[in-house]
Amino acid sequence: DMLYRDGSGLQRLAKGTAGQIIRMNSGATAPEYGTASSDYVKLASVDDDNVGASGYNFTNCFANATYQSYQLRLNWTNTTAQTPRLTFLDSSNNELAGSASYKRAGGQAYRQYPDNADDTLTTWSNAIGLTYADLTGWNHSSGATHVQAITVDFDMPYPNSSNHKTFKTNGWGYSTGNYLFYNWAAYVYTGTGAVTGFRFKNGGGNITKLYATLYGLKK
Repeated sequence: DMLYRDGSGLQRLAKGTAGQIIRMNSGATAPEYGTASSDYVKLASVDDDNVGASGYNFTNCFANATYQSYQLRLNWTNTTAQTPRLTFLDSSNNELAGSASYKRAGGQAYRQYPDNADDTLTTWSNAIGLTYADLTGWNHSSGATHVQAITVDFDMPYPNSSNHKTFKTNGWGYSTGNYLFYNWAAYVYTGTGAVTGFRFKNGGGNITKLYATLYGLKK
């Protein structure tokens, strides 16, 4: 408990519950305990050292009513040197592949890390579209300690509508042939169906370790 002074003298404020903060009440006349609010909200997470599957679904995480945009922060290792991919899911958690529905344009920088050979800055695109979003364009190293990283920003205020869906990525990590790379890209999904989640997957082989968190930014 704590004491505070108002116009009538000392007053007692009983202790709050775990995790609450002290704030001013709505009338700005006295302190009170309440739950802290945030416009940046953790929606889903996974921390798994033994996934043993080719992909992982984030289900029922997109909604029209609450969030303007979303951010995924992702690290993983894999058993086979393949490219990481993303597809949207419908309300039944089926993958939305479509026909050349995932358009991409972006760029990359890479070099061989033992000797700085093959130092390159270039652009790439799949503007004609694929049936999935190719998140890096690289065959990531399959080393057990070679953790790769991607951030995905989904700018989708109405994911359950027929609007096209847009997102962008930044990725970095190791590739086969001792390459260290960094890439960036923008994507448009031109399918008109509602999306409620997404699937992160390998182009081949299994994901071994997966550490990921999805956040939502409120409207």
